This record gives sequence, C-alpha cells and structure tokens, in this order.
Amino acid sequence: DWVAHRFGKWSGNSYLRALTVMAIVVMPLSAFLNNTPVVVVFLPVLVAYCRETGRKPGKFLLPLSFLSILGGTITLIGTSTTLLVAGVAADHGQPAFGIFEISKLGVIYAVVGYLYFLLVGRHLLPDREAPTSLRGNEDNRMFFSAVEIREGFESTGKRVVEVPQFLHGKSSLVYEVLRFGRAITDVPLDAITIHTGDVIWLRATSKQLAEIRATKGLKMHHETVARPADDDSEQSREIHTVEAIIGRHSRLVGRTVRESNIRRRYGVVVAAIHRRGAEMTTGYQDIQLAFGDTLLLEGPAHSLAQLQREEDFLSLSEHGVSIPRKSRVLVASGILLAVVLSAAFNLLPIASAALIGAVAVILTRCLDARDAYKAVEWNILFLIYG
Repeated sequence: DWVAHRFGKWSGNSYLRALTVMAIVVMPLSAFLNNTPVVVVFLPVLVAYCRETGRKPGKFLLPLSFLSILGGTITLIGTSTTLLVAGVAADHGQPAFGIFEISKLGVIYAVVGYLYFLLVGRHLLPDREAPTSLRGNEDNRMFFSAVEIREGFESTGKRVVEVPQFLHGKSSLVYEVLRFGRAITDVPLDAITIHTGDVIWLRATSKQLAEIRATKGLKMHHETVARPADDDSEQSREIHTVEAIIGRHSRLVGRTVRESNIRRRYGVVVAAIHRRGAEMTTGYQDIQLAFGDTLLLEGPAHSLAQLQREEDFLSLSEHGVSIPRKSRVLVASGILLAVVLSAAFNLLPIASAALIGAVAVILTRCLDARDAYKAVEWNILFLIYG
C-alpha cells in the first residue's frame, strides 16, 4: 500500500522516472523474494499508475518481469535456479556458496538490464493496451445485478422509467422485472409499475449499485453473507466489496453462479457480474461464467483475504478496504531478515536457515499450512529427487 501510494508521487508523469523507481523497488525485493509474488504485488500498482497518467501498461509489464528476474540474480536465494546449482556444486565437493557470493556479477547484470530498457528497450516495446485492459474502464463498466423492492421505498407505485435510482441520464438501467418469481412480459418494460416485492434486474456501474444499496426500501437481491452463529466480531459484521476476475483455468468457468456455490465455498456472495460486450437475457445467477468475467463480491474481510489466495481468480480490486493481513508484517520481515543475516554471516547453512524460517512463519501464523504447501516448488523437488 505504501509503495502504491508513493509510486505515482515519485514517478510523476515521466516514463524514465517511473522505470527507475520500478527498478529501485523491484530488483532489491526480487533479490530476497520469489519473482512471481513480487510481480503480482507490483502489477496493480503499475496498472493504476498507467490509468491515472494515461500511459499504456504494455510499456511497463515486460520491464517489470525482466527487472524482477535480473534482481533475482543478485543473491543466492533470489531464484530457485541458483539454489539448485549451489546444491549440485556442494554435492560434488565444491565449497558452499555464500548468500552474497554472486552479488557482484548479479548487480552488474541488473544494472546493465536496467540501462538497456532505459536506453533501448523502451523504444522497442509495443504501444498497446495490456491484457489487463479486459477489465475496461472501471468507472464505466456495467454490472448485471438484481434489486428487491421492500416496504418504505419512496418510488413504489411509479413506472420503472420514473424511478431515479434506476436511471442513467435518460436511459433506464432496468432490463427485466420479476413479480412473484416470474418475468413480466405482457406489459412494455417502460410501462411496468413498481410494487413491493418486485425484483428488478438491471445493468449498473459499481458506483450506481452502491447508491442503490444505500437507498431505503431497496435491497440487493442476493443471499446474506453467512457467518458462524457465535461469530459476532466486528470483523465479521463489517461487509466489504471487491471485484474479482475469473481466471482461464478457474473451477468456476462453465458453471452458473447458482451452481458454483460461491457462498459456501468462499464465504462471500456474488452481488453482480460484468462481462465485456455482453447483453444478458436472464438473471445473473443463471449466467454461465467464463474467463474474464468480473464478479462484484461481498463478504467479511477475513473471507476476502482467504479468497485472495485462491487460484480461481486472476486478481482482486478493492473497494475502500485493505484486504491483506498486515498484523504479521513486522514478524514476517524479522524472520526474513534473520534468515538472510544467519546465512550471510555463516551462522547457519542456507538450507537450514531457510527451513527454520519457513517453520517460523507457519508457527507465528504469518502463513497458514495450505499457503505454505502451495508455495513449495514441487517441480524443482521432483527434478532433484525424482
């Protein structure tokens, strides 16, 4: 969050400054952390910066990837490849590598790579939108959702086209009205009068949906987020909203919202769906989900934090709430520092220090066992021991 806040201020509207700031932040991080999470964390920062400055993400994404790779060459623990080579060398009787033994060459490679992108590479990069642009303009994206008319709604008895909450300029957001569970088809849509209990299917932006949700007498027509009966904590009571993009290999692809059991599986509910260029002819709960669909999800912060670690979604975009767990940041940072220092001063072998550090982050609850299991690079282990 701090990096995201500062990146735009430090970079201004200059591509060269932005590239320099990115190199200063990404390469040192990649020297001690796996490249993939570094890129994943920095990616939304870059996309947000490009959206604010009008620059194309395609000018930044490839440099981000390569700068992360080059940063990984600075230390022995920067990539699994160098660790693998160090292990093979030790098995053949060679002296053990120190954690900073390759740093001189690594820094040279990193600086040369940065200068290449600064002087040459930026002229070769395509000036086009990145794949993340499939999310479209966030302010104008239309979500398919449903609203139930409750007692006390001030516009009850008016026609659909006369309800200000259901209008965008002079255009109606409504595309279907259900009464007693059935769509009203014998009356033109603009002539339908709103009654208590009606369910209104509509297309609206996330901002418009938030305004509708705040209107007395209107209730978003989806199940209430479930929580254990004895869980009355403030964290559980407070509901947050995020946007989640469905990944290509997600288990949700090909299933409808109703079939996916998202509420039971993740502890959140689907409030709305966005599909670029789509026109819906049915309720959003019966839409067959596809790669690239954006779901507007609601749930308590702890459920959304768990959701962030699932592989079914490409990314989560926050709506006024910080999802990541921050209470263990100092503990995790201290463990990482202890691992690096113990290896740097030869207090422990790198493998032993890393193993102790891995156990420590689990015991201190910085990481749960499932996340630890997913973080293991099993392909490397099979390559070594298979």
